[in-house]
Formats: sequence, structure tokens, C-alpha cells
Amino acid sequence: MSLRDDLRALADQTQDRLSEAWAFYIHCRQAWRLLQQLARKGQPVGIVDLTTKRHLLQDEFESRVQKYTTVQLTETTFRELCRILEEWVLGLIRIWLIAYPEDLDLEFDPATGQRRNRERDEIQVPLSRLLHLRDCDMILGGLIEAKIRDLSYQRPEKWFQYLETRMQLGSPDLAQRAKLHEMKAARDCLEHNRGVVNRDYVNKAGAAARFTESQHVQIDEPYLIACFSLLRDVTDAMANKAAQIASGPKPPRKKNRGRGKSTAS
Repeated sequence: MSLRDDLRALADQTQDRLSEAWAFYIHCRQAWRLLQQLARKGQPVGIVDLTTKRHLLQDEFESRVQKYTTVQLTETTFRELCRILEEWVLGLIRIWLIAYPEDLDLEFDPATGQRRNRERDEIQVPLSRLLHLRDCDMILGGLIEAKIRDLSYQRPEKWFQYLETRMQLGSPDLAQRAKLHEMKAARDCLEHNRGVVNRDYVNKAGAAARFTESQHVQIDEPYLIACFSLLRDVTDAMANKAAQIASGPKPPRKKNRGRGKSTAS
């Protein structure tokens, strides 16, 4: 497929995953609420406590449904949204680098086949990973995956900077980026600190932070809906701009103005 087709396929896949995540959330919530209504009418719903092996009493069932639908379901869905965001952005970078592997190094000059300065490129891949590769394409593929893996451990701010210096999408805008940074910070807090807000969250979220230190991250339904809407808008805008760029000449590369920094960043 062409670069444009690859970009469009990734965007369609991402939108499909967003739709699936939204359907999962709505259907699970509806299923629990339906059971709740049946239980309130005195009908057996067959929910058993896994420890005591007995059917839950009405008040126990009510508290479980409330926790499942307003905490665990929302957090599970939110984590999936953050995963979709990461795979969308890094997937976009991967597709671009496969088409233009010279963009692994912004100091490389395609016209001369040489680097613009004498500093060595800092992309490093263990020799053991290269010995079994048979041709240049496979080696480049290994370098690209090494770059993607490195970016996956960095903040979203770095993802978008990396994209902008290569594709110049102009999307997402600064306000959208701030919200995406907060999303990732909240996800990291849930994943690595049991939801307790720490200095790391405050630094990552910046001005978009919704909580202060020692508070607990809350993922309520209005926030979850806002995240869905944000990801749909951002994905659409980025995909449309990327497809437009892929249909024309490759945009001029932004020169790396930093000195003494990694040339692969």
C-alpha cells in the first residue's frame, strides 16, 4: 500500500477501537444497571460472593454495582483509551519512518548522503539483534522499532515533538496536547501509584492537572466522555492532515538547532 493508504488504514483502525471501547463501556454499564433493577424487584440475579459462596444480599449487591460501574469500569475503559492514544501516535511515527527512514536522523542530508555535522548518531542497537538480519530493510526496521520502543517510555510531549519535526502536522493544538498530557499522567498514576496523586502527576499534567498531591485520581463519566471526544477529534485531524501531506511532496525537514544532543530524537 501507499503511504497515504497506510496512514488511512491506521486511522480507521484507531477509530474502530475507540468505537469498541465506547460500546464496551456503555454495554457493561447497561448490563449491571439491568441486573440492579431486577434485584430491586426481588428477582434473583445469581451473583455469588466468591469468598463466602453465597448469593449477595440486596445492600451488598447495590454497593458492588456502584463500585463496578463508577470506579472499576470507568478506570478500565480509561486505561484502554490511553493505550489507543499511545498506539495511534507511535504507529503514525512508525509508518512515517518506514516511508522516510532518513528521518531517523534529522542531521542526515538526503541530497549528499552525509550528515551535516560530525557528531555521531546515537541510535544504538545491540549487535546480537543485527547479526541475523539479512538486508538493509531489515536493519532499518530494527532501528525504527528501537526508536519506537524508546519513545514509548517518554512523555506524550516528546511524541508530538518528534512528529512535528518530521511531518509538521500542526495537530493536536496546544490546548488539546495539554489535555492529552493530563490523560497520560492520570493513567500513569493509576497504573503505578494506586491512583494517589504524586509530584510526577503534577509535573506531567502541568496546567491541565485536575488534582493536587495526595488526592486520588477520579475517572468519572463526564471526564471519560470528554476523553472519548478528544481522541476522536485529535485522531481525525491528525489523520486528515497526514493524508494530505502524504499525497504531496515530502515537507521540508526542520533542522535540529540543538548542539550536543541526540540526533535521533
